[in-house]
Amino acid sequence: MGTLIIALIGAGLSIFNLWYTRAKDALARRASIEDDYWMRKVIAPTVVESMCAKAATLIEELPDRTAPQDAQAAYSQNVTKMTAAMSSRLAMLQLVDTALPATVRGHLEAFEDVLLEYMNALAQASVTLAPGANVAATILIANPAQARDDAWQVLTKALKDIEYAHVNRHMQTPSLVSWMKGVWARMPWRK
Repeated sequence: MGTLIIALIGAGLSIFNLWYTRAKDALARRASIEDDYWMRKVIAPTVVESMCAKAATLIEELPDRTAPQDAQAAYSQNVTKMTAAMSSRLAMLQLVDTALPATVRGHLEAFEDVLLEYMNALAQASVTLAPGANVAATILIANPAQARDDAWQVLTKALKDIEYAHVNRHMQTPSLVSWMKGVWARMPWRK
C-alpha cells in the first residue's frame, strides 16, 4: 500500500513537471517574440541605429590639427548637440531594462568626454604650435587616431550593455522553486 502511494505521488509530480515545463516554455517563447519585436522594430531603429549613425558621423568628422579654430569650435558644439540628441532617445531602453537608460547615458557622456578632451587638447596644441615649439609633443597630446579608437571603445561598451540587457531579460523566467513558494502562499489554509 505504501509503495502504491509513493508511486502515485511520483507519477503526479512527473505529470506536474511536464505541464510546468511546457507552460514555462510557452511563456518564454511568447515573451521572446514580443521582446524581439520591440527590439527589432522600435528600439533598434530609433535608439541603436540612430546612436550609431550619429556617433559614426562625429568620429568621422573629427578634425585634426590642420583644421581652423572656428571649425574646431563648431565641431565641439556639434558634439554636445548630437550627444544630447542621442541621450534624449534613451528613455525607450526602459522597455528592455529600467536601469539601462542610465547606464547607456553614462557611456554617452564618456563618449562625449573623449571627443571634447581631444578637442581641448587640440586647441591647446594649436596654441603651442609656434615656431620652435615641440611639434612631436603636441601631436601626442592631440592624437586623432587615439581619440577615434577611444570613442569607438566607449560606444561599443554601450552597445554591449544594450545587448546584454536584452539577452539577460530572456533568462529571467521564474524558477520552479519561486513558483511553488507562490502557490504555497496562496493555499487556503495559509490565509
